[in-house]
Amino acid sequence: MTSQVDGQDHEITDEDLVPGLAVGRYRAVCGAWVSPASLTAPPGRPCVACATELAPAPTLATAEQHSRSVRRAVAVWLRTCSTTVHGPTRRGAPSWT
Repeated sequence: MTSQVDGQDHEITDEDLVPGLAVGRYRAVCGAWVSPASLTAPPGRPCVACATELAPAPTLATAEQHSRSVRRAVAVWLRTCSTTVHGPTRRGAPSWT
């Protein structure tokens, strides 16, 4: 819901929507009081505080798993490219001739 006051698009929960109908002001997820803009007005820029409340930062374990899977995928891709360009890797002693 876009606020008349700050022009930002705030998130309003269902629990806060019903009580706000009586007074025309709604409590946003970030804690701001929102007086809605006209329904014909385009949505404002998203409220960063509301977005942060609704989508918290990922946990460290999730970030590590994601990082590991990305590294693994890049390693497979590089191995495939190297094999395509240089041929299969040879095991054993290097040949200097």
